[in-house]
Amino acid sequence: MKRRGERRFPILLAVVAQSAVDQLDEVIALFDQAVSGRESHAKAKTDEALAERAKRGEARQLLMDVILPILVDPGVPDERVGGMLRERIGMDKLREVAAVRWKPLPRDHGRLAALEASYTYLRKYTPRVLATIDFQGGPGTADLMDAVAILRELNQTGGRKVPAGAPTSFVPARYADYLAKARKSGDDTAFRHYWELCTVLALRDGLRSGDVFVPGSRRYADPGTYL
Repeated sequence: MKRRGERRFPILLAVVAQSAVDQLDEVIALFDQAVSGRESHAKAKTDEALAERAKRGEARQLLMDVILPILVDPGVPDERVGGMLRERIGMDKLREVAAVRWKPLPRDHGRLAALEASYTYLRKYTPRVLATIDFQGGPGTADLMDAVAILRELNQTGGRKVPAGAPTSFVPARYADYLAKARKSGDDTAFRHYWELCTVLALRDGLRSGDVFVPGSRRYADPGTYL
C-alpha cells in the first residue's frame, strides 16, 4: 500500500501538469480561431463589396469604350470632342454615370475597415488572453512584443490612446495607410482600433510561424527547444 501511495502522487501531478498544458494550448488555439474567423468574415464582406463595385463599374467601362477611341483619334478636332461624345452617349447617360461617386479603394480593398466592425467582439476576450498568456518573441519580433506589452498595459489601466512612438513596423504595408490617415487627422480612436487589430493579427501570425511562442505550451513552444 505504501508503494502504491508513493506512485499515486507523481502520477496525479503528471496528469495535472499535462492537463494544464492541454488547456493552455486550447486557449491559444481558440484565440487563433476567433481572430481568423473574424478576418475571414471581413474578407467575405470585402469580396461581396468588390463584386458589387465591379457591377456598378461596368457602366463606366462601357463609356470608356466610346470615349477613348474619340480621344485618341487625331482626325477628330479638339473642339469637336465634347459634341461627339454628347451625341454618341447622350446627356442622360452621362449625367447618370457622373452622379455616382467613385472613390478609389484602399490598398487592401477595405478589409481592415471591415474587420474593424468586429472590434467590439474581439475586445470581449483579447484583453484576457493578453493578460493571461505569457507570449514571448523570437528574433526579429522586438517591435511586435513591445506593441503587445503596450496593449496589455492599456488594457490594464483603461487607457484609450496609443502612445506616440508606439511601434508599427510589424504592420503590413496594405494596412499602413489606415494608421497614417488616422494619425494625420488626429483620430485617436480610429488609430487605436487599427493599431490594436494589426497587433493582434501579427501576434496570431507569429504564433503560426513560430516567431512567437508560449513557455509551457506544447503546440506553441519555442522552436529552439526542438533542436
